[in-house]
Amino acid sequence: MNNSSNSGAKTRKPIHLAAFSRYSGKRAEDCWQSARDHLGAIENLLRLYTAAPGLIGRAASYQINTGGKRWRPLFLLAVGESLEGNADAIKKLAAATELLHNASLVHDDLQDQDTMRRGQETVWHRFGAETAINLGDFLITSTYLALSEIDAPGKDIARLVAHFARATHRVIAGQSMEIEASRRFNIGTDDYRRSAKGTSGVLMALPVVGAMLLTRASADATENARQAMEWLGVAYQIKDDLDDLFGRKAGRSAGVDLREGRISLPNLLYHQTAESLDRRAFEAFIGSAEPPAVSELDYWIARLRQSPAVGRCLTEFDTALATAARHINALPELLGSVLEIGRQKLLEQRLPAETAAKNVAASAQGRHGPAAPTLANDN
Repeated sequence: MNNSSNSGAKTRKPIHLAAFSRYSGKRAEDCWQSARDHLGAIENLLRLYTAAPGLIGRAASYQINTGGKRWRPLFLLAVGESLEGNADAIKKLAAATELLHNASLVHDDLQDQDTMRRGQETVWHRFGAETAINLGDFLITSTYLALSEIDAPGKDIARLVAHFARATHRVIAGQSMEIEASRRFNIGTDDYRRSAKGTSGVLMALPVVGAMLLTRASADATENARQAMEWLGVAYQIKDDLDDLFGRKAGRSAGVDLREGRISLPNLLYHQTAESLDRRAFEAFIGSAEPPAVSELDYWIARLRQSPAVGRCLTEFDTALATAARHINALPELLGSVLEIGRQKLLEQRLPAETAAKNVAASAQGRHGPAAPTLANDN
């Protein structure tokens, strides 16, 4: 394993806000093309590591075949190519990463009672809650099976196993924080960032850090890559929250987070900035375990879309990108270019900044939309 192509590379000056440096990046694009070329091999490994008789095998095949953009293995393959890692080891590591990611999705869908993902039924909705629990556990153990088959020195494998175990601990802790906050506004913006870093961020960093551990990259480079990917994960989560509010998620209607009482960033920031009467009405809506009427849900969707909360979310989005950018710019040239290209691909679609400006202006002019629902208890 050789990562000497990065040695001695000059670091770039930090940048400000979310304006990433642009690199000529031909070699970096070659790394991404190589990643795309090898993605089919990862699909084969996923099927290999999840093959099993009976119901669990059918459920595993169903989950794996729902697809997705495969961002995590793509990042890992591109970084592995840039660091000249062993191809077979990198592919098995990519499969392990995607197996753990899918385990988190299966359990997350069950906990959130989501019935659709990627335009298809979720595992628990199609096969039952018991099978979803079993499948999540099955995919976690399949993750470590894939790691065990990587041909590398024992110390390297031990570091990878510890890396995956720590990541799993953080994801579970982050998910637990989300569950604890559900239907209650007992967290702040800093708590949201920590939760997003501990779920989306950790799973974004998992493949990149894994590739760097396997290729024995320097500790400084590995830490900068970790921070960059975790903050990109925060930005990705904010985008996901906004996509939910604006109905931009494939196969899902708008406002699922509102309907299910989840404390997404738009919900949290609206609650923080709303006037007293609105805040109390919103608390009653979010806190109710009863399914909301369509008209009530539509009211709150419109209310949040027209509020300054959207603009504040975009500010948080840009801040997360700026933090990621500082860490990317501290990396060796080729590796930084690879992560920058990945950042562009990962976040190429976002709500336009003009949306926030219009919403702030509308709010300032007193444009409130439909009449507010009556509080169940106004005493």
